[in-house]
Formats: sequence, structure tokens, C-alpha cells
Amino acid sequence: MEPSQKYEIGIVDTRKVVQTIFDLYGFDLKDFALTSLKRRIEHVVSEFNLADADGLVNQLRTDKAFFEDFTTEFVVETTELFRDPSLWRALRDELIPDLVNSSGSGKIFVPMISSGEELYSLCILLKESGLENKFQVIASAISGKIIDCVKEGSFDPKKIENSESNYQKFSGRFDFQKYYTHENQKAKWDKTIVENVQFITQNTDFSDSPKSVRLIVFRNKLIYFNQLLSDKILSVLYQSLLPGGYLIIGNKEKMSTNAPGYYFQEVDRSEKIFKKK
Repeated sequence: MEPSQKYEIGIVDTRKVVQTIFDLYGFDLKDFALTSLKRRIEHVVSEFNLADADGLVNQLRTDKAFFEDFTTEFVVETTELFRDPSLWRALRDELIPDLVNSSGSGKIFVPMISSGEELYSLCILLKESGLENKFQVIASAISGKIIDCVKEGSFDPKKIENSESNYQKFSGRFDFQKYYTHENQKAKWDKTIVENVQFITQNTDFSDSPKSVRLIVFRNKLIYFNQLLSDKILSVLYQSLLPGGYLIIGNKEKMSTNAPGYYFQEVDRSEKIFKKK
């Protein structure tokens, strides 16, 4: 392969990588949407200067520590804080007050975090509402290394401008600069924002999800799964929620209405907010 040529993985090699990961580490990726699965594997091959899928398989087999690096690069990163500001306004002005009025407190679950923007946005919202001690925020990731990166708070400085614009549209209470530092081309969120978050590692089957949850923020993840896995995960999340609890998905994602085992009432079609019956 020429140095300038982008590596493209075939279906057979994709299946070989997926089977290797399942055999060695128990992570089942076979029900991830094929297009995004191939794209993420190609990204890992390129990021670690591996020749091809066989090189990746060999690395996974011979270097157990490499799997943490693989999962960190494999997950899809979000882009900025307060993405889709109208959703965060609805969360602050409608959903959170409803939860406070109905129960006073509770658990909020943010599954499958990657670079942490959704989690930081949620925690800033709770702090500005004076409710950080009312809710226990639980966040999961598929590896400990991802959790360490999110806790550290480092991020691409190029995200600052969009994040600040989103924060202003969200009508945040403070100067956005109080939430990060930016020096010598390096940027970090104020990591005290997430200091009270409970972090857990979680397999791709979402086993051991927390119970008695009042709100789940799971945006822009279902698009990377096929329908079988989407329905399975939604069923697990449904079981995690208390009756009357809310689930938020991405505004380009669809909620299956025919899958057995769960039933959500649509609360806000434009923001993709659903409530457990």
C-alpha cells in the first residue's frame, strides 16, 4: 500500500477483527453497523501505523495492553459542549424540574461516553441549577483508559469556539471561560466539574447497567448499531429506568416502536425525548 493511500478494510477482514476481539476480550462488535464499524477499524489501523487487518489482529493477540488503546480510538468522539443547545434548555427548564418535583433526587445515567462532552455539559447544567447534590450522575465507558481521559479533561482547543457559542445559546449563567484553561496549544476542562461522577466500565452488551435511574442521556450512539443491537440496548436501558423516567437519544436517531420488552411515550419529537410508561 502506498504511503498516501488510505487503507480500506474488506468484509472478511472486518469479521476476522471482530471475532478476534470477541475471542480474546469478550467484546461483541458484530452487531455494530457495518459502515461505521469498518470506518473505525480503518481509523485504528491508520492511527497506530499498522499495515492492515492482519497487523491489527496480531497486535491484539500479542499485546494485551493494546486493547485499551484500541477501545479508546475505536469509540466515536462527540464534538463540543452543549451540542444542540435547545435540547439542553429543555433538559434544564422542563425535565430536571419535573424530576425534582416528582422525586427530589435520583440517578442520571450517561452510557458509553467517549471524549466526555455530553457528561461535562450535563454536570455544568446541574451545577448552574444548584442541583449537583440532588442527583447521582453515573457514566460508563468501554475501557478504563477512556474514563481516565475524561477525568483528566484534555480536549482539542478547536472545540472552544463552537462550545462557547452553544453555551451562549443555551443561556448559561456565567462566563464560559471559567470552565476551561487554554495555554500553549493545550486545553483542559475544569475537571472538578465531574469530580462527583461515578464512573464504571461496561461491556458492549450494556450488562450491569445501574438500576432505578430517573434520566438517561444516550445521544448519537444508536446510529452506530444495527437494529438488533439497538433494540437490545434500548431494552436494557428501559429496565434501568424507573417508571416516569426519561430517555434522550440523538435528534437523527429513531426509536423502535415494535420491539418487545419496552415501551416509551414520546415527550418531545424534535428533541427526541421519551418517557417510560
